[in-house]
This record gives sequence, C-alpha cells and structure tokens, in this order.
Amino acid sequence: MLATAIVVAGWGLRDRLRINVGEGHGRGGAPNPQASTTPPLPSALAGDAPWALSALPECFEQLSVDTGPRAFLSRHLPVGSVRVASPARLKFADCTIFAVRDEVYVRRGGDAFRIPPPATLYRSPGRLSLLRATGGGGELRVYQPH
Repeated sequence: MLATAIVVAGWGLRDRLRINVGEGHGRGGAPNPQASTTPPLPSALAGDAPWALSALPECFEQLSVDTGPRAFLSRHLPVGSVRVASPARLKFADCTIFAVRDEVYVRRGGDAFRIPPPATLYRSPGRLSLLRATGGGGELRVYQPH
C-alpha cells in the first residue's frame, strides 16, 4: 500500500524523482516454478523525495501546499510555528522524522527517504510544516500529524 501511494504521489514529479529499490536476497536451492510468473516484491524503498511526508497518509494528512518566494511562504506558516532545532527526532504513528542541519529524513519500516536540502521543519499546535527552498523560491507543505 505504501509503495502504491509513493508511486501515485511521485508520478507528477517523475522527472525530479530518484528511487532506489532494494533487492531481496534468496537462498540457493531448487528452482521455483512460480518465480517466472510472480515478480519479486521490493524489500524497501529509498531515495530523494520532496513529497515524502505527503505519501504517508497513516502518519500525516497534507492540509496545504504553497509555492512562491520564501518571504511569502514564511508569512503563511501556521500561527505559533516554531522551527524544529537540529538535530531532532520526531515520531508520528509509525513514522520517524530526523532533522539534521538543513536536511530532513523520514523512515517508516524499511523505507527511508530524504527530503532534499535546504529543508526546515516547523511545529505549531496540531501542525507540522515543511519549508523547502527550490530554484527561484520555495515550497511550504503543512500537515496534520496522526
């Protein structure tokens, strides 16, 4: 289910998306007659994903996304937003977020994603915001954590 959500969320960003799918390692033995008709399941997903939190509905509900100049986006942070100081480890449902300098990492099970820098997390009552600089401006995503 997570893999499906990631594929759907990333389809629109496919030109900027880099995902590395881990390979499972099997044991030697007699050939499996089903192996030729059943593709192997990936053991984990990993890579750069600016939209990573949006692809984890069990942990976060995306409330909004805005793009524009950083000054504009800073004014649209939820009321009471405070920057998450680095290094930080935040836990929501079965997702763990690590903020290290200007990078954000998210892990869920065996899946691990990096939100490319510069990325900054902000917390406010009932909200988690991600402000990320892009080419000529930035992107602000606001989430309700579960």
